[in-house]
Amino acid sequence: MVFDRPVRWETNVKVMNWVALESRNADLQRYVSMQCSKKSSTVRVSVKKGKRDKPIPRIMFKFGKQDRQIKKFLETRRLVLNYWK
Repeated sequence: MVFDRPVRWETNVKVMNWVALESRNADLQRYVSMQCSKKSSTVRVSVKKGKRDKPIPRIMFKFGKQDRQIKKFLETRRLVLNYWK
């Protein structure tokens, strides 16, 4: 999840947990647990290189205005992906 404005950690955790539970996706639930234990969120915008290459994160759903933080995130993501091409 990427929010269009700063949110409190508690709000972020509630939304991440709700999405993970609703999706019934075990990998997403494991990811949320890891984020909660680290007490920080991470969003990767580039290709991950290494022994276990992982695909680039996908944008699954957009909702509402996207003119602030989300716009910045999408611009940065586009820049990084163009660099890797």
